Amino acid sequence: MMNFLSNSVFPSLLTYGLVLFLSSWLAPDSHSPHVLLRATILQWLLLPGSIIFAGWIFRYDLIKTLKLSKPSLSNVAWSFLAALCLLPLLDEFTYLVCSFVGIPSSFQDQVLRFLRAETVFQLLLLWMALALTPAICEELFFRGFLLSRLTASLSFGISLALSSILFGIFHRSEIYFLPTTLAGFLLAIVAWKAQSVFPAMLIHCVVNSWGILVANSSIRTLLPWTANPEPVPLWLLLTALAGLSFSIWGVEKRGNCPRPLAKEGTARE
Repeated sequence: MMNFLSNSVFPSLLTYGLVLFLSSWLAPDSHSPHVLLRATILQWLLLPGSIIFAGWIFRYDLIKTLKLSKPSLSNVAWSFLAALCLLPLLDEFTYLVCSFVGIPSSFQDQVLRFLRAETVFQLLLLWMALALTPAICEELFFRGFLLSRLTASLSFGISLALSSILFGIFHRSEIYFLPTTLAGFLLAIVAWKAQSVFPAMLIHCVVNSWGILVANSSIRTLLPWTANPEPVPLWLLLTALAGLSFSIWGVEKRGNCPRPLAKEGTARE
């Protein structure tokens, strides 16, 4: 019975549902004291904590499930290039969503104000809470645990789409649903090709760090679409799309089977 449950989608979807509920219920208000510290602690407790708990209950081999293999240097380099190319595309998706939904331009100002730091310590805390911690915790959960468990029972295409949509839903924002779903889709491809979650962590961290950099530097005056909902120049979009396609193609594929856990076994005897 336990082996049957371990090889089904039920444990992974149940774990995701619990994490989504608890993160919504326990998330600190953005104006509450020590919001960044509380958000950081919550992420570490909920995401890696839920993985460890599910692994203990359903006897998963977490090393294989989480794709903790060491990435090659070339995959790290390709992933960094992919992150840089992804940034303009996410800005364009955000602009399109804001235009379609009718979000006022003041929304972007509110986001930038939240990301601004008054001191070096506050900047470091912002980076740890909103860039480093989500990159580690969310990638372990979505591109490690969730994607691996889904591919153990479903086709890779369905698992890729489902994990990406669940990643978008997890951020609970109508504005950022499409950008985060797109990002989740690309991160899943990179993690699957590299058979390692670390390149996806790098991309995630670079993307989130960029937002903090924009809010705390003069880059937004040079690149106005990063601070205001306006279209990204077409030449930059085309260059970014070509670079992203080339960099993802360049990631070395390790192994041929998109469902390694289903073939090798998922539970420890």
